[in-house]
Amino acid sequence: MINNVNKNYNWMPGLSLFEVARPPVFNKINNYILGHVKDLPLSKNEVTRNHEESRKSRSFYSEGSRDQSLFSVADAMQQCKRDPALIEQTLDILANNCTPPFPKDEARIKIDSALKRSERRERNIASDLREWVGVTEGHFRVTDYHAESRVVTREDKHAVIVCLKRLQDEGIIEKYGTERGVYRRIERDYETSDWLNASTDEFDIALPFDLNKHVKVYPGNIIIFAGTANVGKTSVLLNILRDNMHKYPMHYVSSEAGAVEMKSRVTLFNSPAPKDWRFEFIERSSNFGDLIRCHSDTKRIWIIDFLEMPENPWQITQPIREIHTNLKNGVCVLALQKKTGTDIGRGGEGTLEKPRLYVSLDRDDQSNIAKIVKAKAWRNPLFNPNYKTLRFKLINGAGIKTMGDWA
Repeated sequence: MINNVNKNYNWMPGLSLFEVARPPVFNKINNYILGHVKDLPLSKNEVTRNHEESRKSRSFYSEGSRDQSLFSVADAMQQCKRDPALIEQTLDILANNCTPPFPKDEARIKIDSALKRSERRERNIASDLREWVGVTEGHFRVTDYHAESRVVTREDKHAVIVCLKRLQDEGIIEKYGTERGVYRRIERDYETSDWLNASTDEFDIALPFDLNKHVKVYPGNIIIFAGTANVGKTSVLLNILRDNMHKYPMHYVSSEAGAVEMKSRVTLFNSPAPKDWRFEFIERSSNFGDLIRCHSDTKRIWIIDFLEMPENPWQITQPIREIHTNLKNGVCVLALQKKTGTDIGRGGEGTLEKPRLYVSLDRDDQSNIAKIVKAKAWRNPLFNPNYKTLRFKLINGAGIKTMGDWA
């Protein structure tokens, strides 16, 4: 029956489940039930008694296991960051319903133990993460730390997030890029330089296109030649190699051509003979900064042919920065690919940041064209070489013939 006042449902008198006989069912179903369900309770008292016996039969909060069970509850609630008052109240209820009841003062000990365990776990993660960040160079992903330190549980990952936020607030790390979970350590260490006693001596390097007439080069400088495909970038680099190999130790680093191709390119030059070329040929396509770091104490020239484009073009600035950081007393000349009609190599304006001399190589129907995109050290203060162009032709894939002067 439905009560129209409060909308509650009630059994009609004499029709409740406890008053009406079960309706007949098919024999197979009836036999199945009788065979699988024994002593089916039919009264409220039987249901209550069965529940009570089931509760008492559980050993979670009985003597011998109640100690560990109470601690597990306290620890789980603490990991979920529940209010300590709620944890204490919950354990009081559980302690009173243990078999036999658990002393209240001992329940408090379980709470304190869980709190200390959680604090100890977070403190260990915080200490370990700080140490890990301190020895990590460049940017890093949170998942890198998870993998290396075997951080698996949700609680430990939360502790890592809390620690990262603390490190951010302390100015030790900052977010890196737009990808979620990527950070970088803020570099606070620096070296001072004795600028007053610094040498103003130039690095005596012979450059093509009569560039030496208009620009100065110093130790630690980067020179970039950015050119379209087949415009003569390698020929320019080989001319620099040939013209300087008797002055300094020379390292020609190739990311594309092998030893056979290198030999064929050198053979194109009329002189000197291939056996008289003096340089170290290295096949390598990445980590140029590591290579240069090993020889940064002496004057030498590094030629990199060429700097390959990473998956994300903007990332090409990173290897250029690494080269600059490790160059010290040497000079690095490197080639970049560029699109036709643009002055800057692939990777954009970021590639202009570190080089002191940046030359674009292109061509039209008449000849090849060199353009000075960036020149920081002018030979003549009255002549600005920036944006000047010069026409030239390649001779037999090796020699360079200039046509006129920079204008």
